[in-house]
Amino acid sequence: MKRVLKLTAVIFGVALVCGAAYGYYFLSSIAPIETGYTAKILCSSVHVSGRTVDAVMAEDLEMTADYRVKAFEANVMTERGGLLMAHP
Repeated sequence: MKRVLKLTAVIFGVALVCGAAYGYYFLSSIAPIETGYTAKILCSSVHVSGRTVDAVMAEDLEMTADYRVKAFEANVMTERGGLLMAHP
């Protein structure tokens, strides 16, 4: 009986590690999509439409990612979970 419980615990542990690894892989593959969307909308709204960053974040994006706007350049940098993306 102890052998069965030990084997079950090992199988569960391996499945848990594999699931966590796949989850990290999946999230890291979709992070550029989210940050790119945020940067595109924010950059277009601020630099083309002349809106303020706060207005765009409150009305359109509702804080989808962390952001930094360089006021004198047509560039927005977004970040999600430590993955930093720069979008011109």
